[in-house]
Amino acid sequence: MRLLCAKTQTLHEFVGETIPPYATLSHTWEADEITFEDITHGHSYRESKNGWAKVVKCCQQAIEDALEFVWIDTCCINKSDNVELQEAINSMFRWYERSVECYVYISDFSHPGLNAEPQEKQSALQGYVRSRWFTRGWTLQELLAPPSVRFFDSTWLEFGDKISLREQISEATGISQEVLIDSAIDVHRAMDFTSIAQRMSWASRRITTKEEDIAYCLLGIFDVNMPLLYGEGPKAFQRLQEEIMKRFDDQSILAWGFNLEDSSLWNVSTALARSPRDFCNCGEIESRGAVAPGDGFSMSQRGLRLDLPVFGDLNNGDILLQGCHDTSAYCAARSMLVTRRWGEAQARRILSTM
Repeated sequence: MRLLCAKTQTLHEFVGETIPPYATLSHTWEADEITFEDITHGHSYRESKNGWAKVVKCCQQAIEDALEFVWIDTCCINKSDNVELQEAINSMFRWYERSVECYVYISDFSHPGLNAEPQEKQSALQGYVRSRWFTRGWTLQELLAPPSVRFFDSTWLEFGDKISLREQISEATGISQEVLIDSAIDVHRAMDFTSIAQRMSWASRRITTKEEDIAYCLLGIFDVNMPLLYGEGPKAFQRLQEEIMKRFDDQSILAWGFNLEDSSLWNVSTALARSPRDFCNCGEIESRGAVAPGDGFSMSQRGLRLDLPVFGDLNNGDILLQGCHDTSAYCAARSMLVTRRWGEAQARRILSTM
């Protein structure tokens, strides 16, 4: 792992147990970010780049917190080295998780000040949750993984943390306040108590610059690893779901597509979702676990294989009971996945309005 010295702004490499305590920076990328080459080559013009002030402020905050090192994604990864980039993206969730502090810099939000009237501060937080930071795919893991997440406005005024702002964060992200609190204690335990569909729903309204990154940014959320293949397009999300099914017997991964306002879903018959957007109404779906022993998944060139109880008229259509259920009041029956048989043991997905 490569860390930036907060006092000298020089890079140092550490391995295993030699890694010292450090802070991380969570932010949205802007023009003129400080790169790995800017730091290693000591480019004299780096101080004139817009991103330099952000690096310096992050380092100053770390020093105030008695931390000698920081990790910043823009300049601590050599992105020209494909092997290093692969390792970094597959390790990133763990790196954030192990940080002592995570500083979230909200560049498009200004807080009125800690001495402002309570009503003024409350009103200002409406602008905070509309920040670009809440729309990006990569910042999801940066919110969940670190135990301590602290928020700073455009002037680097600290105005709250993951716990004190949990009500506003929950409203903006769809992540329950309980999960936010639990993630500050043990993020893996917090994830264990949320279904695959719920976790996917958190990413359903987020975007990434590269199409493949909407899958790669979720690797840590699901505790899986896989090679990065930029250029594969939507296949990246398909591979992510296949890796998730290898690790979890959670049938909620199939409980997508209940956004009836999205007409593009009406003719989708595949078992797996096309992107996290297909899970946008799945925030209340909980997993019941395996329906019966051995209820696992397997993928082949012929498609998805799983064993489930069958209900309904065998001649006209079947309903396959899933090991999950919807806890929302408006749709108590979404535990069923409607399919239609056309062979001895084959079925395809059709649109369900249940």
